[in-house]
Amino acid sequence: MGDLGHAASRFRFTALYLNREYWGAYNLRERLDDEFFEHNWSLARKGDWNFIKDGEVKEGTATGWRTFLSSFGAVSDPTDPVWFDKVRRTMDLASYIDWQLINFYLAPSDNGFAWNLAMYQPGDHPWRFVMWDEDLIMDPVDIAADMFRFFTSDGPDQWAERQAPSDQRSWTGEQQEWLTMFRTLLGNPDFRSLFRSRYEFLISTDLTPDALVARLDALKNEQMPEIPGQAERWEGFQVDWYEDYVDSARQWILDRQPHFLAHADRFFADWPAPEWPGTHEGLVINEIMPINTATITDESGDHDGWLELYNDGQKTINLTGVTISTEQSGPASWEMPAVLIRPGEHKLVWLDGQQTEGALHSPLVMYSRGDVIKLLAPMAAGGWEIDRRDYGDMQADVSVGRSLDGLDDWITQTEPTPGAPNNTVIIPPGPVPRAVVLQDNYPNPFNPETNLIFGLPVNQRVRIQVFDTRGRLVTTLIDDYLDEGYHPVKWNGTDARGRAAASGVYFARMESGGTTLTNSMTLVR
Repeated sequence: MGDLGHAASRFRFTALYLNREYWGAYNLRERLDDEFFEHNWSLARKGDWNFIKDGEVKEGTATGWRTFLSSFGAVSDPTDPVWFDKVRRTMDLASYIDWQLINFYLAPSDNGFAWNLAMYQPGDHPWRFVMWDEDLIMDPVDIAADMFRFFTSDGPDQWAERQAPSDQRSWTGEQQEWLTMFRTLLGNPDFRSLFRSRYEFLISTDLTPDALVARLDALKNEQMPEIPGQAERWEGFQVDWYEDYVDSARQWILDRQPHFLAHADRFFADWPAPEWPGTHEGLVINEIMPINTATITDESGDHDGWLELYNDGQKTINLTGVTISTEQSGPASWEMPAVLIRPGEHKLVWLDGQQTEGALHSPLVMYSRGDVIKLLAPMAAGGWEIDRRDYGDMQADVSVGRSLDGLDDWITQTEPTPGAPNNTVIIPPGPVPRAVVLQDNYPNPFNPETNLIFGLPVNQRVRIQVFDTRGRLVTTLIDDYLDEGYHPVKWNGTDARGRAAASGVYFARMESGGTTLTNSMTLVR
């Protein structure tokens, strides 16, 4: 999980001596506790983060997560884009999907729900999954366990029928909620396609037998010099026992692969999810800031370099496997995790060299003296160049960006707009978008009002409405027939009767020409 870019505790193999007496081989590992998150993400100074471990609150509160988890049982339409937008803003789907797929492959008999799982939420950002305590994995009796089928169980009978042989857990209400969450998410076509695309990516990279065996052998090679001393120090520990265990683990990986692939084929037959078409039309690099000293902070409160991606097309784009590359930093490229970007949506990617800080934190870094940044399609889709941007010497807190989202004209921005539309105040005359566009509102969060810019490729009718998180209509901002081009619209934070709306998250939904677009707005009173 750590190598895939998710939060994970670091470890180091250690030869331990006490008063010069050898005590054998040990594994020095960071404990997953509040100090782990405070130290690695500087969260203590923010005083606004939540941490759950083994289902128990260790920091902050679990109320938001538990309300969210229990809500899946009441979802009537999982295909609703407004509902799914709320899901992906509440739960980090990249860490959730990777956590699920690794568990599906390794077949642990005590993981998969609240137990042996840490979850943390920095500020108002999505909840992230942290894998740990994976001791009950690769049991020979579980070699054929179908974890895909098990996690779609509905009721205690299917639970008992589909459990891995070594799994002795009994059915509980809490486990039911986790299974309901997964089944409900599968009812959304975007999630199914996202889940499948990430599966296809992992089985061709990190979850291939060659990659897993190489990882196992690397661990063995690092430990092996201390194994004879360990056997001499501790009665009952034998070198042959260690080598036999490694050999059995290696064989388990090889034997598990055909079962895992067959289970996945049956799963995707039951939950059809065609492979993502591979189109990245409309995906562009929209804005770049290498030197960020005061403009914006990330989830950890750090000022780091960033670039902004924008979807100028008509369809949601799956960023799984999309590669960002630079010519000056090392490593030279980074493949993005399971993330969606909707039409008109902005995504900030932090090029800060701190990949484990979140799904959109890259091991790449940005250089102030100039670089070349490229956006490449996944290798499975041909690896072609989607977009690129060359930049020279940069000043602090100054960005370069497109004069208007998606346009080819680039300008220097002394007032950067990270995660928001470029040039929100002035709309140059003449530009016509290639598709229906609804840009993110700006500012966001806002009080008392916020601005949106939308674009029409032809003269046509457009309706933009504001809904609350329960899907209730708050007000209609526009419902009219308009000319092609870009248009501004403002929401003053009131309902249809002019009453002030309460603080919270709201959704602007635009319908025009058979296209429906949605974005999220946060009102802070």
